[in-house]
Amino acid sequence: AGFGLVYGLVIWLVMHFAVWPAADVVAASAFSLWVFAVGHLIYGLTLGLLVGPVTRTVGPAEPHSQIT
Repeated sequence: AGFGLVYGLVIWLVMHFAVWPAADVVAASAFSLWVFAVGHLIYGLTLGLLVGPVTRTVGPAEPHSQIT
């Protein structure tokens, strides 16, 4: 879940300070920072809780032997 939180914050930083001002300067400057920050934290936490356990149980693939 911790990696998901960091992922959500990184996505928020990129979107808020790079993509959104390029798309609409007026809307980006008029919107409060914390609204999307909290939303992206919740998104990252949910992503970490849902995907994290799956990646831990699956693990790396086993090597296949070639049949000749």
